[in-house]
Amino acid sequence: MTSQEKLQATLRELEQELTNLEALDAEGRLLLLKAMGSIQAKLQATDDTAVDPALIDQVHSVARNFEATHPTLSAVLKQIAEGLAQMGI
Repeated sequence: MTSQEKLQATLRELEQELTNLEALDAEGRLLLLKAMGSIQAKLQATDDTAVDPALIDQVHSVARNFEATHPTLSAVLKQIAEGLAQMGI
């Protein structure tokens, strides 16, 4: 499994966590959806594999936002940030 495939699998895990969360406010859901959209866009831009510190920072920021209230979600987000860094995105 390539790094991109692993990252896609982790994104699917994040989507599953998001659908299972009932106690997520609208602002938190919007933060997650925005981060997921940014990640998907970056992954689909196959010609642009440059490191994007802003994207990694965005994912880390969202992960920190959910550490206390949704630790599983936070852990998945951290995995995604690590995957992006390893891929050089």
